[in-house]
Amino acid sequence: VHIQLESEIRERIDPKLETLKSAGYPMVSFTLPDKLALGQEFYRWEVATATAGALLGINAFDQPNVQESKDNTNRLLGELRSKGRLPEDEPVSSAGDLKLYCDAARRAGLEKLGKQLGDSENMLETCLAGFLHQARPGDYVALMAYLEPATSFKAMLRAVRMQIRDALRVATTLGFGPRFLHSTGQFHKGGPESGLFIQITCDDAQDLPVPGEPYTFSALKRAQALGDLQSLQARHRRVVRIHLGEKVKSGLDELLKAVETVIGKTRGAVA
Repeated sequence: VHIQLESEIRERIDPKLETLKSAGYPMVSFTLPDKLALGQEFYRWEVATATAGALLGINAFDQPNVQESKDNTNRLLGELRSKGRLPEDEPVSSAGDLKLYCDAARRAGLEKLGKQLGDSENMLETCLAGFLHQARPGDYVALMAYLEPATSFKAMLRAVRMQIRDALRVATTLGFGPRFLHSTGQFHKGGPESGLFIQITCDDAQDLPVPGEPYTFSALKRAQALGDLQSLQARHRRVVRIHLGEKVKSGLDELLKAVETVIGKTRGAVA
């Protein structure tokens, strides 16, 4: 679906659209007279979503897996109230400020795959290589970032996305948590088992208490991330969590370098 304003220069984009059409991809294009017409596009696709759902036998207004993540969050917050802390597993591997977490059932498989791709003293890179090596045609890789959506962070995460997309030739997505939970979060858990999920968390440099509660907004966000992670794991989705620590910018730089290092090992994964 391509949407553009009448005032936009078309010379650069039209050839790309024609390339997609000639390759056989279904495409529809809409030209808007001005930015105020964007509202009608929201309405158009709301109706289209509901209509498609009716034809597919899907209730577009029901999000059971979104509620499941909320229930997990509330349970974890209950533990925080009673025990004073959230449950935290031991990291599978670490490198610098980065720590990688995954469920025990998946750990051995990631290490084995990673070592098959090449020896490395960096176990985090080994596990990350094994994780990305699972990508197959038709899969997608989702970056779920529980970070401040700052411009610099977006740019670095976009660079990570492009590395993965271009090397593995799979679709990639980026969502900032917890807000994405109310949109693509339902698709992640209730959709097909074609996703590889990389959850990215950090230690917030600044924090504030939640009024009337014994925890902070940072702890609330961490509980939301952990609740969604547990929901994905319960459905046996392919998911890892990478924790950046408190220095988010340097942590993202380390993550980008790690992806650049391992991406060559996984380049043939979808050939």
